[in-house]
Amino acid sequence: MTKEIILQIGYDNWAERYPIPANLDWRHVHPEALVDLVEARQDLLNHNKQLEELMEQASLSSDNHQVMAELEAQKEPVPDYRLLLITDDFFSADLSALQDWIEAYEVFYPSGLRVTTSSLADFLRQKKAQSFDEPPVEFLLTLSKISFKKPYGAKLPLRHFLLAPQLRCYQVCYQGSASLHLTGDFGRTYRFLGNFSYNIPYDKTSSLDFWQEFTLDGTCELLIKITLLAQGAAGQVLHEWHISGPDLAEQYHIDANQEGYLAVSLWVKGQGQLNLGPLHYRFSRKGYGQFIFGGQRYADASGQEFHYYLNPGDAKPPLMVYFSGWRTAEGFEGFPMMKKLKAPFLLICDPRLEGGSFYWGSPDFENAIKKVIQESLLSLGFKEGDDLILSGLSMGTFGALYYASFLRPHALVLGKPLTNLGQIALRERLERPAGFPTSLDILQGFAGDLTPQSASQLNQRFWQVFQSANLAQTTIYATYMTEDDYDQRALNDLLEATKINGARLVARPWPGRHNDGTREVATWFQHQYGQLLKEDFGRNEK
Repeated sequence: MTKEIILQIGYDNWAERYPIPANLDWRHVHPEALVDLVEARQDLLNHNKQLEELMEQASLSSDNHQVMAELEAQKEPVPDYRLLLITDDFFSADLSALQDWIEAYEVFYPSGLRVTTSSLADFLRQKKAQSFDEPPVEFLLTLSKISFKKPYGAKLPLRHFLLAPQLRCYQVCYQGSASLHLTGDFGRTYRFLGNFSYNIPYDKTSSLDFWQEFTLDGTCELLIKITLLAQGAAGQVLHEWHISGPDLAEQYHIDANQEGYLAVSLWVKGQGQLNLGPLHYRFSRKGYGQFIFGGQRYADASGQEFHYYLNPGDAKPPLMVYFSGWRTAEGFEGFPMMKKLKAPFLLICDPRLEGGSFYWGSPDFENAIKKVIQESLLSLGFKEGDDLILSGLSMGTFGALYYASFLRPHALVLGKPLTNLGQIALRERLERPAGFPTSLDILQGFAGDLTPQSASQLNQRFWQVFQSANLAQTTIYATYMTEDDYDQRALNDLLEATKINGARLVARPWPGRHNDGTREVATWFQHQYGQLLKEDFGRNEK
């Protein structure tokens, strides 16, 4: 069992008063001994650094494998603290040394803690510490469920949904892989609608958040049954959850202390139309974040959602916004890359459809993305426009370009830009057969059909906004694939648009199709960010 290291700073060691869950490695330090802990950790780092320097020298000779192995064996493990728990008010000048030990939002303290010392108050504010109301024993159990390192999210698509045979006589319509529409009179009591053909493994050391995409018309009502089945004992039900009515308006939390498999079935009653989308499930942080600690979620009235995460970095301009690319695994993309740059950054991801819906949506959905970026700038005390960089790769470039039209950033950093969503869908038939079927769902969803006329209108929906923007103070840095089989016209169309909206375009070509050159584009992307931070913001991060 992998144990997560939890560091508690306080006068009383919780491990001596409360039972510690088996998957937690509890470390305690008295506030007065914090300086010793800091010095001991620095000694370990210095020791290992010296050994690495000796290993580098030894690597210059081809017959020093034994020496390198002996040096490697002399390295001392440096504790990787997963979370920090502060249980008492105290003063310590060494709190600043903990800044690099623990990430933002991963510091916790009791809600009743009275903080009177400025050093601790500043530390809690800088790390965006989170308070908890639970008694210690209950909070320890919560920590055991939420302290996992690797976030995980996935979905059960509609192609895995088995519609009940008796309902096939109703009006049934599939909208690609995006949604299933059923219309009829389903009766006054819930009747079985269908179930997902695959069960979800459940580990008792974690808990799950579920989210079913759906809308209802008329008097229709939906019931979701989630059944925990025992491992190795088919049909043995350990627990069952029923979710309906107002509870369906938010993610619903599944938590049990037994392992098994979760089977999901849907039930319907009433008269009207049910529009059904995929079922999302994610490892839960139990209210302390979405996917990662500090992650946030937004969903509009139709259940269309996006997630976002603000890291304060060193609290100095600029704010770097990164829109995740298309990905079937749900969650944030680009955290390590953006973290290395040290400046504040905002991650935004789109979990809709198979791997994302290009950050377009209802007016409420799009306004929410703008608001998140604007409020992030405000919370940091930054200027809108001058202190803002929007960026992304592939699908993320569309989000960066589209919202740049409203936010007028200082710069955009784009890898493999995509702009003509309608054209991308049309290329699915001949130029790129079965290469990106999500593009057909996007065209169907936003335009209502798959005709060339609708594709052209979808293209223009973007260009009308982008061309009419005032981007005279914006520079676009883009690298593109010369044989891009998704959007061959993206770079040329961007160049023409900048003649209208005043943006400056700096482009770098790479040979290949859209999914080629991943390493080269990623390297260029990071280098371009570094140059931009150095030349325009006076930063010199490595």
